[in-house]
Amino acid sequence: MIRFEKIRKEYKQHVVIRDMDLSIHKGELVVLIGPSGCGKTTLLKMVNGLIKPTSGNVFINGENIEEKDVIQLRRNIGYVIQQTGLFPHMTVEENIQIVPKLQKMSAEEIKQRTLEMMEMIGLDAENYLYRYPAQLSGGQQQRIGVARAFATDPDIILMDEPFSALDPITRSQLQEELAELQGHLHKTILFVTHDMDEAVKIADRICIMNDGQVLQYGTPEEVLKNPVDGFVSDFVGRNRIWNNPELIKAQDIMLFDPITTSGERTLLQAIEVMRQSRVDSLFVVNAKHQLKGIITARMIQQAEDRSVTVKEIMKTNYLSVAQTDSIVDLLKLLKENDVSAIPVLGPENVLAGIITTSSLVTTLGARFIDI
Repeated sequence: MIRFEKIRKEYKQHVVIRDMDLSIHKGELVVLIGPSGCGKTTLLKMVNGLIKPTSGNVFINGENIEEKDVIQLRRNIGYVIQQTGLFPHMTVEENIQIVPKLQKMSAEEIKQRTLEMMEMIGLDAENYLYRYPAQLSGGQQQRIGVARAFATDPDIILMDEPFSALDPITRSQLQEELAELQGHLHKTILFVTHDMDEAVKIADRICIMNDGQVLQYGTPEEVLKNPVDGFVSDFVGRNRIWNNPELIKAQDIMLFDPITTSGERTLLQAIEVMRQSRVDSLFVVNAKHQLKGIITARMIQQAEDRSVTVKEIMKTNYLSVAQTDSIVDLLKLLKENDVSAIPVLGPENVLAGIITTSSLVTTLGARFIDI
């Protein structure tokens, strides 16, 4: 959708962007984040031609924007900035309708689109359309700015720290609303912020920049779990992932190679495996390592004949979690059920690992103690 190819930007002797390559996929919300002066806003403004690169090219849908009419380019890209950019002498209605009128949409279509935008941002048209920006709160002004950016249904939306001047409660509300909107509309959104919590909350992908270069580009989960270097790790914060525990998956904290047995083994053989491995239960798997059941030492002790096979008495109704289940799901399962170990299953019921109460305590303890 958007591709930056060998982008370089210099102001006299100062290099702002250093030969950067970056691709933004259609329908993704990508956050550009980094310290002040890292080049994120400069990069954003290159998409709609407000800033031209010293060298390199910007492509939208495979077309070099240098070969397009800049006015038409900008009219087809929504743009939301920190100060909202609303014209103070125009009503809310007039502000929303600026670009649709420039694109010569019909009066009926403009009216319908305006009402749709007001509904989209959750403001009553009858109460707000004829107000002026000065008569709105900061959050309401920013909502109108978002409505104006979406008014012509552009494929690309640029957002330059749009919520940074708002109070924390309003900011959080608008972040939630943007994430919900994106879930329905799937626009290609390039969003600049300096707030990592905001980035994790709304982004499909995060691009961490410093000194005009991309240091890491990936999903919030990838960035939080596997920072590429010390700068990214410090910038992200070692414990920041605990602010988003839903990103911590069972596969991240499970123990590998749980002790298993075949259903064809006798109970006597199974109890010997338990003794040697110092465990009180075994996971019963087939040749494909698919989990078929669980057998415990207590179950064997209660059996009268230890020559029978494991599959004859094993428990087939057991709790389990998928590799992609979050630690939140896991803790809920542990709270609701008195179990000491839970198998972690991969595709086709393959036993991937195990989570025990002790391994979970170790993981949770790592939040507070460097172990």
